[in-house]
Amino acid sequence: MKSEINDIEQREYYINLFEKFKNFLTQTQVQAFSLYFFENLSYQEIAQITATTRSAAYDSVKKAINKLKILELKISK
Repeated sequence: MKSEINDIEQREYYINLFEKFKNFLTQTQVQAFSLYFFENLSYQEIAQITATTRSAAYDSVKKAINKLKILELKISK
């Protein structure tokens, strides 16, 4: 149960960051992030939609998350 709460909190945290800083992401990152977090699609499903590989979909989501975290740190200084 605690893990589920942490997952939900983390998901909300990323979505809030996305809403604030999505204009700083690439179009690919925005699409992959949106499909993963808002449409609840798997990396494989994202890959099929975007005509890429599963690992490319994973990388796009992870790079978006990392960039959002970096932007938050820079802005909060």
